[in-house]
Amino acid sequence: MNWRGLGVLSASLLQGDALREMVEDNITAGILSHIAREHRAGRRLLVMTTNLDTQRAVVWNIGAIASSDRADALPLIRRILIASASVPGIFPPVSIKTVVDGRPIVELHSDGGSSAQFFTLPEHLIVAPDHAGEENLHIYVIINNALIPEFSMSPGKALPIMARAYAILLKSQTKQGLIALYNFGQRSGVELDIASIDQQVPYSMADPLNGAYMRAVYGIGYQKALDGSLWAQRPEFIVSRRYVAKQ
Repeated sequence: MNWRGLGVLSASLLQGDALREMVEDNITAGILSHIAREHRAGRRLLVMTTNLDTQRAVVWNIGAIASSDRADALPLIRRILIASASVPGIFPPVSIKTVVDGRPIVELHSDGGSSAQFFTLPEHLIVAPDHAGEENLHIYVIINNALIPEFSMSPGKALPIMARAYAILLKSQTKQGLIALYNFGQRSGVELDIASIDQQVPYSMADPLNGAYMRAVYGIGYQKALDGSLWAQRPEFIVSRRYVAKQ
């Protein structure tokens, strides 16, 4: 992972080369055609970013872009995906060209998690007191994080403390979002299933694409799917055991 010099004075601590290369290697023209085909079949692939200029979440219809005649569909989708994973301060924001009121502008987009940790329904529906839709909705939420408190000794330095505080903020935001969604489901009869990491896996924001970490959390999810314990019908914030990687 490449660090920037004088990170506190730069746009981010990490340059983001590894993230960009990962997206470019995996999101190919072939993948684009698959996404377009599924979109035409009625499936939707939505990705959320945060517009830093307007302080608003932006939900991108990736399938519609893939199936369009835009010459820049592939590079645009790649930029959107990179932006959606660019945690502010850790990875640099991504500039995306757009048109507002007939004028071309360049917006800065970053991780959608700054706006919301997951997107299910518009906020005005979730907070509606007596919403009862005619459709039989069943919402599945996969949280790529642990909802439980995770112990870690915080170094007495500014950047590690900021990173730790940001991680706590994201986790708290996730919890509140799940509680609101659960209460909405109870009021409106919507079924809800939640999957999250229920073990503490060592993780460093300085190395967010660490292969050992990603394989560990994938293994946890895979095993829970096999034994039928993946989904919970309500948010669970219990303290579980610490994960110990096998040598």
